[in-house]
Amino acid sequence: KGDRVSIPRWSNVISKYTDKQLDHLLSKFPARDRFITWPVEVEGEDKSQLATIMHPIKPYRILRAMSSSGELVGQPFGVETWYGLIDIDRGSVYHNVESLNRLLGVLEKAGLRGLPVQSSNSGGWWVMVAFAENVNSMVLGDFLERCCLKAGFALSRGQCEIYPHKSVRNQSVRLPGQFGFGVLDICSGSPVWTVEWKSRTS
Repeated sequence: KGDRVSIPRWSNVISKYTDKQLDHLLSKFPARDRFITWPVEVEGEDKSQLATIMHPIKPYRILRAMSSSGELVGQPFGVETWYGLIDIDRGSVYHNVESLNRLLGVLEKAGLRGLPVQSSNSGGWWVMVAFAENVNSMVLGDFLERCCLKAGFALSRGQCEIYPHKSVRNQSVRLPGQFGFGVLDICSGSPVWTVEWKSRTS
């Protein structure tokens, strides 16, 4: 199988899963023709160390990032996707519990269950929606835009952005489940838990 890979056992997290489970995880990120990667140490700071990988990324790089190795990985959305997200920056006027729950309510009425998460250690939020099967990326983006507008969210950079969406076509977004990622308590807006990073020497 093309995606089978010998997983280095430097991660206690990854080693808990079977090869079949890891293959299933990797299948959720099929668009590997262009990735971005950057060290955890420069998260939110020095973007000069951000590197674009123009050739297909190896599966272990995805697993290494998700196991808190000190490397972060992002990718653009393809024509189809199994998930989408609404991105709310920490400094956004919508970064509050009232706005978050209003958006979740609109999504629920539209038949989608939104999962509110902290996207990274910077404290920004995502509201993620996931599907059992792939859906068209642009159709999903348009649908999420209508939900945002109904919730009173205006789309603009640094306030509220949607991935995938025609306004950010081919723009990479960090993969979920990496350093700083965590599920939010919708009552307080604080993460219940977060993915921590430990260096290999610690």
